[in-house]
Amino acid sequence: MIPTDITQYSALHASFISDVNQLLASYIDENKGRVLALGPDYLNLSPDEAERNLQLYRMVNKFTVPSKSDQIRASTSVEAMFDYDSKGLTNFDEKYVQDRYLRLQLQKARFNLQKLLKNFKLDFTNFDMPTGETYVSSGGNVSVFSKLSDIKQWVCSAECFDLFAKICYNSPALKYAAKQHMKTLGLKHHKYSNAFTAFEYFTYKLKHVVTISEVSRITTVPKNKDTDRVILCEPMCNMIVQRCIAKALVSFINKNFDLDLYNSQQVHGALISMAENATIDLKNASNSNWLSFIRWYLKDTKLLTLLEKSRIATVEYKDTFHHLNMIAPMGNGFTFEVMTLILLSITREFDSFSHVFGDDIIVDTHVASDVITLLCDCGYVVNNSKTFTNGRFRESCGSFYCERYLLSFDIKFCNNVAEAIATVNKIHYMSQVNNAFVGLHKDLLKVTPTLLLGYNGIKIPYLLDPRLAYTPTGYSTVTSICNFQLSDYVLCTRLYLSRRVRRIS
Repeated sequence: MIPTDITQYSALHASFISDVNQLLASYIDENKGRVLALGPDYLNLSPDEAERNLQLYRMVNKFTVPSKSDQIRASTSVEAMFDYDSKGLTNFDEKYVQDRYLRLQLQKARFNLQKLLKNFKLDFTNFDMPTGETYVSSGGNVSVFSKLSDIKQWVCSAECFDLFAKICYNSPALKYAAKQHMKTLGLKHHKYSNAFTAFEYFTYKLKHVVTISEVSRITTVPKNKDTDRVILCEPMCNMIVQRCIAKALVSFINKNFDLDLYNSQQVHGALISMAENATIDLKNASNSNWLSFIRWYLKDTKLLTLLEKSRIATVEYKDTFHHLNMIAPMGNGFTFEVMTLILLSITREFDSFSHVFGDDIIVDTHVASDVITLLCDCGYVVNNSKTFTNGRFRESCGSFYCERYLLSFDIKFCNNVAEAIATVNKIHYMSQVNNAFVGLHKDLLKVTPTLLLGYNGIKIPYLLDPRLAYTPTGYSTVTSICNFQLSDYVLCTRLYLSRRVRRIS
């Protein structure tokens, strides 16, 4: 029967989402006992074995049914972060690096980077608006308009205010929004004294709009079935300054290291296919950028001054305050770019072709051991489950390679119909190379409403290697659906769809 009103459509979609989640949960319960966790054991597997195990591992590791225990898991994750931070580096000296050769490499990396940073400067017109929640919760309404129009969101730390004022003055959109708030507060334009510039007068009025705060708040988002990812929600004005610094760092890295951060993930995907490359991943990387090390490494640079002025040193969680030893956890506007710059400048002393994207590092296998040792001396922790310095298995930036690229997906709990459609299609693609998913895919198709089904000639690129193409059995390749998105509709064959249509007509 075909739905005739919006209520029936909503009920149909809700039932579909529920059925998909139930089928996935049942499948995971039945198969979680044979999961092989990602790590060194994959080095001894054949490509087919590695692909099958990887598919099941990513499915079991990411799929979590929401429950009341989520709040406990969130609190536990935050407490673990606070504990990790309190035990981190509070002081750094190059003598901590005991190996003389590695100490020399670190000194060279520091000297060369500080030399390059003499020309570092901000472009006050180039920044991103923060995309998520800020220190002042907006209840999920995180659009740019809602943030700029709500004066409560205009929060900044005292040290960061002057930097924010320069960005605000040089951005037509921010400047307009600020002036609207000034009018609301009755700060009408008056002819100012010749003793003050237009910017100084604007800054004077902006101080009445912006609220000063020296604290950020902490929230969490699911990371995997066991832990949450701790996210920092900073004042909006600080985050704008941080994103301005981040954009300047992206340009700096591109100019001085010939690395385009916007396309680095694709480059990493290509580099893991080369046997001479080792992949290094860091555990808890965002929380391991220790301020003491960064102060030593970037000493007397303008960049260090900007970082310290724009960061918030104190965070709040459930009326508990914690002073950070790290420069900032995830959620800060420049954490990713600063981490990339530091790691890249260090690894380039060992391998002039090294590539870094956040905490994902690729270096030549011959220097991987030295790089790992030095990074550990600088306070970082290597993630052995994602670090591969020998053998044929490699992983970086979500791509996996073992003599060929491996097809796998993160399978997560579905919260809406788009996620449910995408998940069914992920299972479909995996079922084409792994018979263990064939039965699950058939069951998922059975609970899929006919109105969400579709077919087309299909020929998808086999992940990142343009020389390889994977064509699912039973599909025509006359046409291409390169613009197809996983959440567009549930893929099926023309024959299957025609049978379903006849059944309801």
